[in-house]
Amino acid sequence: MAKNAEQAGFLLFQDLAPIAAMLDDCQRGRLLTALFAYAADGTRLESGDRALDMAFTVFRGSIDRASANWKRLRAQRAEAGRKSGLAKSRSAEKTPEPFVEAPVTADAEAEAFAEGEPEAVSSAPALPEAGTEPPEAAPAWAAPYRSPSMELLMAGVDANAPNAPRDLEEVRRFCRSRGLERDPLAFYSYYAVRGWRVDGEPVRDWRGLLLRWFERRDALEPDRSG
Repeated sequence: MAKNAEQAGFLLFQDLAPIAAMLDDCQRGRLLTALFAYAADGTRLESGDRALDMAFTVFRGSIDRASANWKRLRAQRAEAGRKSGLAKSRSAEKTPEPFVEAPVTADAEAEAFAEGEPEAVSSAPALPEAGTEPPEAAPAWAAPYRSPSMELLMAGVDANAPNAPRDLEEVRRFCRSRGLERDPLAFYSYYAVRGWRVDGEPVRDWRGLLLRWFERRDALEPDRSG
């Protein structure tokens, strides 16, 4: 992530809270300091602490995606503003033709009197006729922003990860079937934001990957309690 003076900060989303909860207070403090440094000048954390480095990788990916979405949204708004300015400029360049009132003759007055007063013109806007197209929808950049990780959690897994779980509930059902009284949200969030890939390759056995995830977490817990 290159330094960007125009973007004054970075976003952290609630769906990453379970990963932060796996760290102790000292690790969370180091993680937050590292995230500020990364957002400022792209410095990456290499602490030698596997749990801390793994959490930094997850948060870094979320920050990068949010920053890319911010830049794309900013570019779309700038382009929309440019087009609007061009339209106003072209409209201002057109000089309206002066109104010339036609002279009223005696014959014209007599004809108008014979025909009576003209009907009043309604000032109310005309309703759209049946069969006409509805107004254009709001542009895509006006839609509310959601983080990519939140989109994955809400929509499930795409077709590019055929061996991944369909959704978070499927992972929870597997945990219950194995008697694992744990919430796999942190596991699901970690791999969902990576497209269910390990070292660039699609996950082949997410169940085995989940069991190894819990084993590594169990191995870290004694160090956290000391």
